[in-house]
Amino acid sequence: MADITWTVDDRPIRYFQLYRLYNETVYDLSDSGVVVTAKFRARGDTDESLWEATCTKVKAEQGIVSVQVPASGLDVDPGSYELEFTVTDNSLPETVLDIITVRVNQEFPDA
Repeated sequence: MADITWTVDDRPIRYFQLYRLYNETVYDLSDSGVVVTAKFRARGDTDESLWEATCTKVKAEQGIVSVQVPASGLDVDPGSYELEFTVTDNSLPETVLDIITVRVNQEFPDA
């Protein structure tokens, strides 16, 4: 499981390469019917997402996507959260099993 840190005052676009853990191959996302979504939720909460975003395919054949955090997406209490990706091809969803732990820090005061 990967760990990343976001600060509450960030409104980042982040890039991720998606691959299958069971055979360590990257997802080929080049088919126009493939849709990738990211779900952001409290760590350990598999029932409720705080937000979901459709990812942009950046280098589809290499499995690279970007996630645009919604404007209020990090307006959450500081702490640990999770980012989970789902790849849907021909209406068949496949969850990317390497869930990313996101540590959200508090907002930095203006200097």
